[in-house]
Amino acid sequence: MEATGYFSPQGSLDGIVTIVGTDSVQFADLLAYAPSGRCFFSGSIINLTPQECRLQITTEGFQNVIISVPEYGGIHFKKHPMTSIRVAVNGTVRIKGFGFIVDEQNSEDFAKLLANETIEVQNDLGRNNTYSNYSHTDITTATTTTAATPATGFTLRLYKAMLSTQGAARPVLEWTDSDGTSNVNIIGGPNYGSEGSWIWDFGDRGLHCPNGVGGLLRCVSNNTAVLDLDVITRDD
Repeated sequence: MEATGYFSPQGSLDGIVTIVGTDSVQFADLLAYAPSGRCFFSGSIINLTPQECRLQITTEGFQNVIISVPEYGGIHFKKHPMTSIRVAVNGTVRIKGFGFIVDEQNSEDFAKLLANETIEVQNDLGRNNTYSNYSHTDITTATTTTAATPATGFTLRLYKAMLSTQGAARPVLEWTDSDGTSNVNIIGGPNYGSEGSWIWDFGDRGLHCPNGVGGLLRCVSNNTAVLDLDVITRDD
C-alpha cells in the first residue's frame, strides 16, 4: 500500500469549512474525493455547530453510505474506503476534519485494509465550552434591546445572563430571528417589585439559540429605573 497524504475537507488549511445548504437530501457540497478513484481514509469529521447534517460516502464498487452527524457530533473513520464524501444540510454548518489516506496497491492490500475498517459516530465532540463574548447594557426606558448578536454565519450559545434593577421592572429575555421580531422564543424574566437581581446560569454546555444562524438575544423591558443586563455568550 502507498501513503497518499493527509486529509482536510475541501483542502482547508486549518481543517475547517463552512457549508451553507438548502436541502438535507441533496448532497451538493463536496468535502473530499480520491483522485485515484478509491482510497482508504482514517480520521475524524466533526460538526462544530448546533445543526445536524448528513454525509454521503461514495466508494467505487460499493453501495453509497449516508450517515447523520448530530449537532456538535462527529464521525471517526478507520481505513474506510472512499471515492468521495459529500454533505447535505438545510442550514449552515462548520465541518472540521483531519485524517490520513492510503491507496491500495494490490488485492492483498485491499483485503488487509477492509478487514480493519470501522466507522464510529459520537455525540458532543464539537462543543467548545469557552465563552468569550461579554456584553453589558444599561436600559432606562421601556424598550426592546439586543443583548447579543452573533458573528455572520454563526449561532449564539448563552452561558450566563444577569438582570439587575434599581427599581420596579418586568424584563423578559427572548430569542428572535436576525430581524429582531420574527419567531420569538421566550426564555423568561423576573418580576421586580423593587431593587433586585436575577441570574440565569446554563452551565458549561450553555443554551443555544433555537432560531439558528443569525438569531438574536433580546430583552423586552417596561422599566424607567436603571436596568443592568449582562450576558456571556459564544458564537457556534
